[in-house]
Amino acid sequence: MSKEEAETKTIEQIKKEAFKKEITEEQSTVRFIYQGKLLVDSAKVCDQNFKVNPYVHVILNKKDRPSNIESNNQANIGATGGLR
Repeated sequence: MSKEEAETKTIEQIKKEAFKKEITEEQSTVRFIYQGKLLVDSAKVCDQNFKVNPYVHVILNKKDRPSNIESNNQANIGATGGLR
């Protein structure tokens, strides 16, 4: 994707293109952080005032499936029934 193409897109469009597998298959949430601020999905890239060669931090949060949560909870139950 060229710089000109990227600048006309929204943050959400960039996320969906760059992290398609993580969003669709793994149901992850994606967040972009630039200069300590969360980039809003509806904002256009051209409106972000990026400097030359900016560093954008990406946070991927994978959603636990119910079966994973249940097995984790069972593993943490102690002999007295409390959590370890």
